[in-house]
This record gives sequence, structure tokens and C-alpha cells, in this order.
Amino acid sequence: MAVTDKGYMNTPTFIKWLNHFKKYAKPSDSNPILLILDNHVSHTSLEAVSFAKSNNIHLLTLPPHSSHKTQPLDRCIFRPLKAYYDAAVDSWDVSHPGETFSVYNVAESFKIAFEKASSVENAAQAFKTTGIFPFNTNIFSDADFLPSEVTDQSPGEDLDEDDRMVLFNEENDVQKDVTTTSDLAVGTEQPMQQGNNHPDIATPTVDTDHVQTPSTAPADIIPLPKIKIKRKRKGKG
Repeated sequence: MAVTDKGYMNTPTFIKWLNHFKKYAKPSDSNPILLILDNHVSHTSLEAVSFAKSNNIHLLTLPPHSSHKTQPLDRCIFRPLKAYYDAAVDSWDVSHPGETFSVYNVAESFKIAFEKASSVENAAQAFKTTGIFPFNTNIFSDADFLPSEVTDQSPGEDLDEDDRMVLFNEENDVQKDVTTTSDLAVGTEQPMQQGNNHPDIATPTVDTDHVQTPSTAPADIIPLPKIKIKRKRKGKG
């Protein structure tokens, strides 16, 4: 596939991976694919989201700092894999008294553990445990998602100038769609209704039979970017 200089995923490499995924998953208009990802910045770039949208791939990113509860692999695959691997290493030690377990024995023990952990039953249980399938909104409480709010920041704060202009223009287009009055029957002003976040603005009477549904901007579906934590460098001496 591809390698990176630092060993971490980046946007160009992820685009290559998406092309590989598209080739073998074969998403189409009649058979779109749901792709569940963590919230890494390379997964939520404008280029990645645009590629997925144009190729019938629906991206679903997990809330940050919650993968220990919401990621299927973490819940029902990786955890038993570690336990099975430890058991396989212990079994090797018992079968080889006086010998030292080395890197040359890792593949043999991992094979035993992987075949036990990566079963169809565990995969099905992983999606069930995390509430993905069957879909279950009661698996987690609001408190489970509180760690996700720690690094939230305003949309567009960490974008470069080009992406910021694209986001600005798309938000303006959405605002024009929302405020268009040609399809609205404006009547007398009514008292403020529940859910109005602007108490100084009265809610007009609207002919709901002729209201257009506003379009959705990328800012509405791309998760909030995360704050970059600056690390202090220790001085010499």
C-alpha cells in the first residue's frame, strides 16, 4: 500500500487507502458502504470527505477519547487477542523449559491467538456491544461522551486559508437557502416558540407546504477539529 516518514497516517496516504477500499468493497448507488473510523485529522480532511461522498462511502467517525467503549475492535477483538496471546506465550514457556522466548517465536504464538480472537461470533458481538448493529441508542449515557468535549474548538479555527474560504462560502450559501423568502408565506408575528435560540427575533408563520429543505454544508457533518496541544521543550542544563 504505502508508508509514511513518521509511521503515522496522513491525508495523502488515507486517500490511497480509500482508493484501495473502494476497489474491493465496490460501493455503488444501490449498495453504499458505511465506513467507521476514529477521529484522526486525516480521516476528516476536506479531500477525504469529498472522495467518500462522490464514491458512495458514508463516513462515520467515533467521538474522540471514547474508542475504549465505542470501537468494536477494542471491545471484542483486541482485548481477547491480548489474553489469548499471553496464554499462547505461557504455553510456549511450559513446552520449552530452559529456553528463552524471542522475536522469532512471536508469529507462531500470535497466529494461535489471532485465530481464536478473530471469529465471526466475536465480530458480531463487537458491533452489538457498541450499539452499531443492532442499532441501540441506550448503550451509552451522556456521561460516557464527556471526555469528547475536552478538546472541542470552534469550526474553522484550525483550517488553512484555502479551506477556511471554502467553508465560509458554503456557509453563506446555506444561509441564503435558509433566509430565502420567495417560498415562504410570511404572516403575522407569533410569540416566541420553544426551541428558538434568539429571543429577540419573533418566529413568523410559515407555509410548510412550500418550504425548501436547506442544504447541508461540510461544516455540519465534519467533526469539530481538535485543539493542538503545545508541548514545552525542556532546556538544556
